Amino acid sequence: MSIEYWYYRMADFMTLMAFLSFLISTKYSNKELLLIKWMLCISVISDVTFAVPFYFLKSYIPYTGLIYRVAEFVLLVEFYFLVFGKNFPNKLKWLSQLLIPVAVITFTSVDATPLRITSSILFSILSTLWFLKIIREMSVGILTNLPVFWMNSAFLLYFSGSLFLFLLFEPLGKLHETSAIVSYMFHNLLGVIKNILIGVGFWKAIKLAKGQISLNYDR
Repeated sequence: MSIEYWYYRMADFMTLMAFLSFLISTKYSNKELLLIKWMLCISVISDVTFAVPFYFLKSYIPYTGLIYRVAEFVLLVEFYFLVFGKNFPNKLKWLSQLLIPVAVITFTSVDATPLRITSSILFSILSTLWFLKIIREMSVGILTNLPVFWMNSAFLLYFSGSLFLFLLFEPLGKLHETSAIVSYMFHNLLGVIKNILIGVGFWKAIKLAKGQISLNYDR
């Protein structure tokens, strides 16, 4: 089986995991994770809108990926505003707001590269800072029962991994098509892991809401 075959299968699996995670999220009604639920929904719609015409008609609807990238950026910026609250890093607050026009410019110029790089850098930093914040505060006894722990882990792995792949394979991809396919295949693998971890986060949120698990060791 060729590398291209595994590239497409990994993309299909990434969409499947996003759909399953979205189904899990529909059983969680609280509004605090609504932004992530919307991100999953837009991801599935974007992937299916691209894949169906591509597989069956050998054509595709343009800009579906760009629409998702812009939506992902805006939703995750708002998500981290909520997660950090008043403790959102001041130096990154203005940067996050400044990059929203970058998302719009990316959409109008039909080039996702600037947004991919800035998103990877920004969300790698924010996800790392969240871990430092939660470790410093020590307000949660059982960290793995905290839904945001899983989602933040998903974003740290996905965005830092995507940045590494971009820096490693982008120069090679311009010279060899195989390198570009390998890069996107691993990128899709990171997407699979991200969607699985988000699903685990929603599963933990549901169990926490039902009182089946606790954030402290007293139960």
